[in-house]
Amino acid sequence: MPPKSKIELSPHYNEIVDLLLSGNSGRYVSDYLLNEYNEKISYVALNNYKKNKLNVKSAAKKKLIEKEKKRIIEEKIKSNEKFKESITREAEAEISIEAATKPVIKNYERAEKFIESTEDFKLIQEIEDYKKSPEFDKSKYLDLKIKLQKLRLDFMKYQSDLLEDNTLDVNVNNTNDDLFSDEDVMRFINESKSREQ
Repeated sequence: MPPKSKIELSPHYNEIVDLLLSGNSGRYVSDYLLNEYNEKISYVALNNYKKNKLNVKSAAKKKLIEKEKKRIIEEKIKSNEKFKESITREAEAEISIEAATKPVIKNYERAEKFIESTEDFKLIQEIEDYKKSPEFDKSKYLDLKIKLQKLRLDFMKYQSDLLEDNTLDVNVNNTNDDLFSDEDVMRFINESKSREQ
């Protein structure tokens, strides 16, 4: 088991967690601990702890996946009584993938249906027809048109975000120290600047 961090060993651990989960920055909590208790914990350590250990979205996603996985397994057991005894590691991994992707697919389909429905209702045409009505108000017309387009764009962005993996894992460790000298790096920077001009 890895050793506990300075944050986890702090006598004010619960208060630190509450402050971080309440949306306070690592810098704020670091200053607070220093001023209130004369306890020194760097804001970098607090920010890293918040990102890695108190990631609410990640924890919620994990719980939702486990709940969906349990539901899928119960469904499969109902249709096949011997399923539980015969489940393999590969089958369990497939169920985990199914559980993780099902909500994403469901939300994607909902967003897709919404976008299609705005076209089916011909709302844009109805808004254009409003221009010909006796109650026509130019500011109201523009407001409705902007709101509808914004709504459609928001849903298209949401639809796109559902399928995009926002994780980026980049290894920047250079194990070969003599790969680039300082002079090489400066030359690359200068060449890049001269190309931009």
